[in-house]
Amino acid sequence: MRHALILAGGSGLRLWPMSREKRPKQLVPLLSGKSLLAAAADRLKDLVAPANRYVCAGEKHRAAVCAQLPGCRRRIS
Repeated sequence: MRHALILAGGSGLRLWPMSREKRPKQLVPLLSGKSLLAAAADRLKDLVAPANRYVCAGEKHRAAVCAQLPGCRRRIS
């Protein structure tokens, strides 16, 4: 059984001016109109069951992360 963790933290400083505190680089559409977060999630589709995929992000980005990931369950661990 495989598990996957996508690290989606950040403060929006490294890719300035495209990223900001409220929209860090993992949420900015860079790759064919997809964000880095969405691209990472897409790569897991055939490798890891949805129940075994986790995203580690800051609380202030929770709504934006879930908006980009269909089927996102809002859960705090």
